[in-house]
Amino acid sequence: DAFEQFIAGDVLPFIRGKYRTRHQAILAGHSFGSLFGLYVAATERNPYLGIIAMSPSLWWNDATVARPYADAIARLTTGQRIFVSSGAFETPIDVTVRRFIARLASRKPKGGSVNEGAVRSEPAPHSPTIGPRTA
Repeated sequence: DAFEQFIAGDVLPFIRGKYRTRHQAILAGHSFGSLFGLYVAATERNPYLGIIAMSPSLWWNDATVARPYADAIARLTTGQRIFVSSGAFETPIDVTVRRFIARLASRKPKGGSVNEGAVRSEPAPHSPTIGPRTA
């Protein structure tokens, strides 16, 4: 929580004060940085327009956070825009990312839908997205 508060309360205002920016921000991270992004997405106070989680370390600590994060995101009533990807040569990461996405999809998110495989490229064939429902 302290790191989340530092980013949202200190870093973002500093950047906005120094540079011309849009009010909305997207939080992007890789590995443990994307695990942090999914943590933020799983909270009620997510201040970001979207989260980009590249090769999230969902495998960390025997993958104990994957299920609670997916369940928490699914329970939120606000639509979240989350992009999660893993590379073709990252088998342990890809396995946990797929399980995370499957768990999230099975919980039927209240504020959105799960769209798997929206973006595909070599060597990253698995790039599901989670976003608001669209007609």
